[in-house]
Amino acid sequence: MPNLFFFLGPNGGPGAGSFIAMLENVVDYIIKCVRKLQREYIASMEVSEPAHRAFSAHVDRYFAKTIFTYKCKSWFKRNNEEGRIIGLWPGSSVHAQEALQSPRFEDFLFVQRPETQQNMMTWLGNGMTVAQENDEKTTGYLDTVDIPPAINKGLRPGKKGVSVNGNANGLSPHPDTEVKAVNEHIEELTAAINTFPS
Repeated sequence: MPNLFFFLGPNGGPGAGSFIAMLENVVDYIIKCVRKLQREYIASMEVSEPAHRAFSAHVDRYFAKTIFTYKCKSWFKRNNEEGRIIGLWPGSSVHAQEALQSPRFEDFLFVQRPETQQNMMTWLGNGMTVAQENDEKTTGYLDTVDIPPAINKGLRPGKKGVSVNGNANGLSPHPDTEVKAVNEHIEELTAAINTFPS
């Protein structure tokens, strides 16, 4: 069925691992699919028959070697003692997280919206983003620039035997003047940093 997304649908529940993490992985997967539909002007997507058959075969092969197929009634076998495992993901929830990280769009059939039926690339539009069209901010990536604070606001001590301003012991002949200059420079930098939006 086109555009039908399930939480914990067939073979969608965790057999081992976090239930919450599994739900979060599925939400992320669905969001990626919906974003593709919206961004690329796609009317619908549905799993292809070959992909469905291949996944089902993989599921059966995986569970054949596990305790889940032992003879006992369980919800993941439709409350039967025997039969296909239909409720559990074929692996751990960590495995599901990795598997669902990047949707395999080649496993789906897509129907284009009328705007893209003649040329599937018309979704690229006029070369401008909505933010640009609306004269909105387009440099949000600059808001996350990390400006580290000054850790040591004093002078760094010289190393023994290394000349600093011509003094062989590594100490400055005019420490007070240099400390004052460094402190002034730090104040200038701090003032400049404080002008950035927080």
